[in-house]
Amino acid sequence: MELINLDRLNEEVKKKMVSYCSDLLMILGSNIRSILIYGSASSGEYIQGKSDINLLVVCDKIDIDVLKSLEKVVKDGIKRKIPPPLLFTPEHIKRSKDVFPIEFLGMKDNHVTIYGEEIFEKLDINNEHLRLECEEQIKGKLIRTRQAWFEATGNKKRVASLLYTSLVNIIPSIKGIIRLKGETPPLIRRDVIDMVDKLLDIDLHVFVEVLDAKKGVKVKDIDNIFQRYLEALYLLASYVDKM
Repeated sequence: MELINLDRLNEEVKKKMVSYCSDLLMILGSNIRSILIYGSASSGEYIQGKSDINLLVVCDKIDIDVLKSLEKVVKDGIKRKIPPPLLFTPEHIKRSKDVFPIEFLGMKDNHVTIYGEEIFEKLDINNEHLRLECEEQIKGKLIRTRQAWFEATGNKKRVASLLYTSLVNIIPSIKGIIRLKGETPPLIRRDVIDMVDKLLDIDLHVFVEVLDAKKGVKVKDIDNIFQRYLEALYLLASYVDKM
């Protein structure tokens, strides 16, 4: 049971994954169909010491005995910034693509399979399912960002952090909009924003300002950015609603 495609990983990620996934394979053996890495660890945006390493593990069977057998490995991994892996069966993926189209497409476009078969090779997503989840995610984030403002207001750093977290969480939905427009979304966040800004007749420059604020660029009026950010989310939600 050999790991594959390790040369496509950051050295830090590779080092952690060889040990972690070898333990998974030793415990579960032939029950594992596939192991893939997705997110920043496969996109080139991985930051040592800060970024998590996200895993999807596809098994033939998942029950309480499987979960218990992985308990020690997973708890040890959490200490090394390896969150508990997503566990799916092939059938679960097949029957969930109508409710998780954004997530599955994101994994399909940005992953490295390090064991087993290419699980997303034949994945097909219905565009209306994708549109509906994009709409739900953006509208939901608009509501939750308004709520979170009450806890962050008065502290410029906390408001900037709130905006950044909100934006990062809707980037997958923005990628979904790009797909619905018939284009392939980039992997890097800044490139995603640039592309959707060109594709839609909506001013989304405030998203760039949010990214810059997180990187330490000085902001004179964070409340103004917050207001324009909410307006941009509303316009995006309205756009998807009419697609």
